[in-house]
Amino acid sequence: MPVTAWLLTLGLGLLSPPPAVSAVSEAELEAMVLLRMLPFFQWPQTEAVRRLCIFDDAAARGPLERQAAAHATEIIVLPRHLAGLERCHAVFVDGGIPARLPAVAAASNTQALLIVAKGPQSLERGAAVALSLAGSRMVFDVRRSELQRRNLSASAQFLRLAREVLD
Repeated sequence: MPVTAWLLTLGLGLLSPPPAVSAVSEAELEAMVLLRMLPFFQWPQTEAVRRLCIFDDAAARGPLERQAAAHATEIIVLPRHLAGLERCHAVFVDGGIPARLPAVAAASNTQALLIVAKGPQSLERGAAVALSLAGSRMVFDVRRSELQRRNLSASAQFLRLAREVLD
């Protein structure tokens, strides 16, 4: 489904239309938001390149792989099972397979892993950040307690741009 591209205010929030509005796919919009949100987080370990893991059946895989280098991000494609999750700084779980998100959360329970998910009740099922499409805008909600439990922190800018921040 095509959606309207929006400017990323502060590099992230999709708030105002660009002068020449262009249509992009939902997967491309997800990729833009995911790659632009990562610099707003701090992990206990610091590395020059962030590693974002996606599953091999993710709709956003192609757009993420095309855009990653411009954002100092390495994309790691995981098989449909969870092997390799320990190499990730962040993982994106789309809503296509509902059982995957709780499995990722359980498998990475002690890891400093940012779990970003799309789908109903993502925050309740283990994600720290939940993406959703609201009309032609990509919005996100944050569960701060999940970030703290995983020893991650998000910048105040990022939290202000969230539609909702839960504790």
